[in-house]
Amino acid sequence: MAFMLSCATPFVFSPMEAEEKKEPLNSELLKRIEALEERPTTSGGNALNNIEFSVEMRGRHEYRKPETYSTTSGSLRHSDDFTQLRNRLNAFSKVSNDIDAFLQIQSLHLAGAKTLGGDSADADIQQAYFTANDFFVDDLELLLGRHSMKYGDQRLVSDLQWGAGRAWDMLRLKYRWGEGNWSDFVASTVVDGNTNLTTTANATPNSDNELYMSWNHIKLAGNKHTLDFYGMLQHDGDHNGYSGEITSRHPIGNNIGNLNRYTVGFLYKGAIEKLNYSLECDWQWGNFGSDEIDSYAYIASVNYPIFEGQTLGTTYSKGSGDKDGTDGDNKTFTAPYPFGHALYGFSDLMSLSNSEIWQFTYTNAITEKISLRLDYLIGKQHNDEDSWYTAGGAFRNASNSKKQIGEEIDVTMKYKYNKNLNFQLGYSHFMQGAMIRATETSSTRTGDQDWFYIQSVLKF
Repeated sequence: MAFMLSCATPFVFSPMEAEEKKEPLNSELLKRIEALEERPTTSGGNALNNIEFSVEMRGRHEYRKPETYSTTSGSLRHSDDFTQLRNRLNAFSKVSNDIDAFLQIQSLHLAGAKTLGGDSADADIQQAYFTANDFFVDDLELLLGRHSMKYGDQRLVSDLQWGAGRAWDMLRLKYRWGEGNWSDFVASTVVDGNTNLTTTANATPNSDNELYMSWNHIKLAGNKHTLDFYGMLQHDGDHNGYSGEITSRHPIGNNIGNLNRYTVGFLYKGAIEKLNYSLECDWQWGNFGSDEIDSYAYIASVNYPIFEGQTLGTTYSKGSGDKDGTDGDNKTFTAPYPFGHALYGFSDLMSLSNSEIWQFTYTNAITEKISLRLDYLIGKQHNDEDSWYTAGGAFRNASNSKKQIGEEIDVTMKYKYNKNLNFQLGYSHFMQGAMIRATETSSTRTGDQDWFYIQSVLKF
């Protein structure tokens, strides 16, 4: 919905005051009108003339049993269910012909609670930024403020909209060149609580987790093929926790020094007749404390329409693991800010760190309003001497001679009630592999895991 806001400065005219000054009534009125005309206007091409408001209301109930896999506490293996409510108020304004502004206020809480964090403020600013187009030169755009960003297939950088969403306080320069080509240059600090450093446990949120990045996008071969190539530095100068080799296999304390993780890679997408394919390759180096980082990952996928509205696809992903926890080399691939939830199984029990995952997908647009997606995943460790890492970044010290993490079946159905309201239903069944079973004892055995959710989203 949109509201048009305009401002006008009122004036008060007193006949008694005019009589005391012995000035003609129309003379005083003309002076005041002239003064108003000289003030900056509140309507026109170079000032605020309208604000468009929109609202998003999302509710989701989740159920999981067992709640988690653990070898330490039987109390962590009971079922868990909760209802999460997220409300967003968005305000957009075209301040001038070349400047836009966006503000997003968000409230996130569990049903029956004030917020997810307890007694803290019920609402916060999720995004607040402006863009300036043709900034000093043609086709250059400046973005400054708090912004949620995502790139490529969101395997490296994602706004992680499943929960609260991830945002950065950032400066971005975007240069558009050619038809559909662009280059982004980003300097940013992730908002506290959104670091999601994979291969990290016991991490303390801080304001020193930075991302510097160049991401480039090119259209090739008549727009049927695209190439993204990128480089980024993730820096954390105040990290508390463990990572890679620095796990319980190699405990040296909490304060391990700075993280400087460099990632370079490319994402190539194309189509041959009806067959769609993609290939992504990434390399990492740098240091985490005294460890030297040396890791890699690659993902290949194909997708083909078998009937009208139906597709079959497969994806193979591999992220390197570390074979020696004492040699000072960290070979565990770590995606900086991934959207692991939708990419490696909805149960969130697998990730791109130390893994090899086959995924088979079937989609069916049953009607204009109803769609169905089925996924079957098989996951194993790349190296059985390394840990098992989940989508949220937690690790399990599961180094043993077994590699099989498990298998997962995901069922997702969407129903579009109308243009404003839609519903989503999902179910996942995770079947333990030999590696997980080898970490359990008779007192800690949990069995397979079931997860279910139902969600509604209203936008207006």
